[in-house]
Amino acid sequence: MSVATVSRLLSFSALPVAVIAAFPDPRDIREEWAVQLARNCKDPQMRSQVASIARRLSTSRGKRSPNSVFRQLMRAGNGERKKLAHDQVVHDEPGGEVLLRVRETDHNVMFIVSAQMMTRANMADVIRYIRTMLVGAKPGKDRKPVAESMPPMRPSDDCALQQAVELQ
Repeated sequence: MSVATVSRLLSFSALPVAVIAAFPDPRDIREEWAVQLARNCKDPQMRSQVASIARRLSTSRGKRSPNSVFRQLMRAGNGERKKLAHDQVVHDEPGGEVLLRVRETDHNVMFIVSAQMMTRANMADVIRYIRTMLVGAKPGKDRKPVAESMPPMRPSDDCALQQAVELQ
């Protein structure tokens, strides 16, 4: 057995007991998951968040798949986000025109906008905004507030912005 393999297997020993108990069967924990979870647990604050989610999972009723447990544990520190039961509809004003829908699946969040509402320039702006936000949110990067890297919003954007903030 190589030194690298032994090092990876030692990741299992670095996992909090609560993390192991969160899985339906400890044998379901994949080696690469143990490495990623152990890396997250090195930071004391992150370890606390991971353990808290793990305790909640281990006491919850219902069948949990190992993949689901792993995904939920990896959300620690990223702001635990609950999956939407249905599309979130964003209006230009309460009860007004639909601007976009937010749809969440197990692995993706999709923003659905009518093609009639988008110009090429608008699409380029949206892509730039989302890219800037996601690049700034990557783990391990020096995070600069997204607002500092974007131009000021127009007053007409306030209603949509308020609804977007309510999604969080």
